[in-house]
Amino acid sequence: MSKRYFRIPLGNYGGEVTMGTVSREFAEYWEDRDNDELLEHVLECGWADDELPDPDSPAMTEDGENYARHDIDDFMHINGAYSDNRFVYEEIKLKEGITFDGEYYRRGEEYVSTYDAYDVVSDEYIELEDFVSTGYEMYSASKSDDTVPVLIVHSSEKGLFGEAVVVTEGEDLDPRLVCLVSAETDHGEFVTDVYYAGEPVIINFDSCDTTGKGMYASVGYVNPDWLDESPDQEAILETYADYDIEL
Repeated sequence: MSKRYFRIPLGNYGGEVTMGTVSREFAEYWEDRDNDELLEHVLECGWADDELPDPDSPAMTEDGENYARHDIDDFMHINGAYSDNRFVYEEIKLKEGITFDGEYYRRGEEYVSTYDAYDVVSDEYIELEDFVSTGYEMYSASKSDDTVPVLIVHSSEKGLFGEAVVVTEGEDLDPRLVCLVSAETDHGEFVTDVYYAGEPVIINFDSCDTTGKGMYASVGYVNPDWLDESPDQEAILETYADYDIEL
């Protein structure tokens, strides 16, 4: 049988979230202050250091510098859909002469944009129900001698957050074989990885187009030993087993 292609758009809501090390003086100064004021201050850091909204704030980092908020990301920098989105899928058919390498659509060696690569086969979106999900924790913790001060910034957005394309050998997509992996953070849970039947599916961000809906900032503390890493393939296979799914 010929290959079949199924597109899973990753929802209409999500955003960017970063978490990175700041100076202890910066964290202690802002931890009991208004988060809206912190956000206003942080958004100017790295761009207008001579005119910062709060001139009394300590420098953001131990080297005495203030950086753009997206550069404070040594612990986490995620762009992704919220894990509580409505997830659907549809079958697509590659246009004549188009190939798909698991991430990109091509005509020969030439890259082809998502919108020019395929036609939709399904009459309508199909609900993605009974899929497998798992998460890993990236939360801040209480202040202690073992924790590192951090700044966490989240830009909440609405729009398109990429798509995962599952390729089968002719069979229907089985929703039970889809596994969505999410990072659990102080500012929401974000889809970071997609698997199908235990194999990773690359998220294609070519179609991403979002509009900002809000921004949030906070300071906190993390114990690096308590932060989880995204589960590897062996852990994903164990997740399927937990759902009593044999691959």
